[in-house]
Amino acid sequence: MIQEVNTFLEFQEIEHAWDDLYQRAMISNLFLTHTWLTLWIKHFGNGQTFALLHVPDGAPKPEAGVVLKRYNKSIGFIENDFSAYPDFLATPQSIGAIQDLLTHVKGRHLPSKLVFAGVSANSVLCKNSASLAKDQWVPIFKYPSQMRSILISGTFDSYFKLQGAKFRSETRRKVHRAEKNFRVGLRTFSHGREKTELFEMVRLIEQDSWKARIGSDIIHNEKQLAFYGDVFERYAEQDKARIYVLYFNDQPVSFIFGILLDRTYYALKTSYRLFYRDYSPGLVLFAKIIQSLFEEKEVKRLEFLGSDARWKEEFSNYQEDFCTLELYPMGLKSLSYNMLYLYIRPLIKRLKIITLIRKLQRRSEHS
Repeated sequence: MIQEVNTFLEFQEIEHAWDDLYQRAMISNLFLTHTWLTLWIKHFGNGQTFALLHVPDGAPKPEAGVVLKRYNKSIGFIENDFSAYPDFLATPQSIGAIQDLLTHVKGRHLPSKLVFAGVSANSVLCKNSASLAKDQWVPIFKYPSQMRSILISGTFDSYFKLQGAKFRSETRRKVHRAEKNFRVGLRTFSHGREKTELFEMVRLIEQDSWKARIGSDIIHNEKQLAFYGDVFERYAEQDKARIYVLYFNDQPVSFIFGILLDRTYYALKTSYRLFYRDYSPGLVLFAKIIQSLFEEKEVKRLEFLGSDARWKEEFSNYQEDFCTLELYPMGLKSLSYNMLYLYIRPLIKRLKIITLIRKLQRRSEHS
């Protein structure tokens, strides 16, 4: 039996069943917990989000579940701008249940395609895409990318030695430069009573950040600000909120807004003040926090999240491959598109490159 949950209140009511499924799935993923999904649906669901639970006939508990959102004629995981690591929530050996959920979506909602964006290559969905598609879907993988993290094991010195001589030298130099020019301080915000003060500092930093210029800052609009405010309050109640702020001479200059769950620290948002960019406040903050995490032994993994960047690559000691999986309903149109994307498109791209090379060669011969 497939149970469809279409309203925010209905999703709140399945909290016990979802949390129980999460425990039986034997995973650790902040973004698949009922708490996180509830907050996301509340602020960004816009009436287009729904959840599905697969409850086998005669069974008292669901074996698989998923939260999806309608995007015009397509359906996919919830947007990754405010979430990450999307996947089906499923108990081990429950591939058949996921297939039933896909069949339900196809028959009930008639999507033009299913778009599972930002999916780990190690996810249940990606590892079993062929068996899940069977004769119902045409699967296409797109947009390969990486997500960086730090596996925290051993000492900070042993970790640091493996990060490359140039990176070590640059990091030491930048930290020393900041400490030479300012009185450097750190503060952790983790209690609900600190919310007002915390978000005043976030606003001060982000008003002078590059993220404010592209609209990815926490304070960009009231909806985003309300979402992160609720995230802080909810996880502070559970003693899982960890927001680190770096100060230069008592001035807040950078922050990491994160959640600690199951010994994994998720760095949801980071920012720094452009006024102090010559002193690398973002790098200095991460360098100091990473060192403290190795020393305190409370965290086993730090997730950088978000799009890849050079500084993440330099700090990280582990990466995971990600991509977008698109499932198209089986048919001549889908099979033709699959052929076009997998074979014709790379050929055209290759021919364009060859043509460009020949043009450059002719120019060099006549110059």
